[in-house]
Amino acid sequence: MHSTVFTSASLVFIFLLTLSCAGKQANIPRPSQNMGMFQQSVSPETKKSLAEGAKLLRARQYGKAESIFLNLAKANPQLLVPNMNLALIYLQQERLLEAESMVREVLKKNSRRPEAYNLLGVVLRQQGRFAEAETAYKYALQIDSRYAGAHMNIAILYDIYLLDYEKAKRHYRALAELEPDQEKQVNAWLADMLQRAQASN
Repeated sequence: MHSTVFTSASLVFIFLLTLSCAGKQANIPRPSQNMGMFQQSVSPETKKSLAEGAKLLRARQYGKAESIFLNLAKANPQLLVPNMNLALIYLQQERLLEAESMVREVLKKNSRRPEAYNLLGVVLRQQGRFAEAETAYKYALQIDSRYAGAHMNIAILYDIYLLDYEKAKRHYRALAELEPDQEKQVNAWLADMLQRAQASN
């Protein structure tokens, strides 16, 4: 199993969850208190609570983190981060419908967040809703065509779940172009995929 690090405009790095298939791990935004996810300025107390909640989430203290982010979401309905991090908590706990609801709350507040569509795609994929997951990843890439995480996730979807190897290959190659330091690993995935494709013919 491997772990990969990608960057995006607002959520930096990824939260490495144990959501893997064929040696590939889902690319999921990490717990964040990033200012880029705010729609207006917040108080120092709110920033402190966001940082504490993110710390607890990274430490997998989900109950305590959930309590903090629920309170923040109630007190600061304009913020995106509490809902995004609640979605991460629920995804990790396999509370998938609750995770989906939280991501959709983020998108109601701001429909131009590629990270939210990427996370929604992962949640939908975990539910076996592959066509909807594909649509979510495509939305993320429409917003940001250079979003490496969405290229990785849609490639995994095509490769492992939809068995559309040509589309998977296109997105794996886009990933390798965007993340040159991952090219060797991506080429290994491509070789594995092509071997499976030939075996299935």
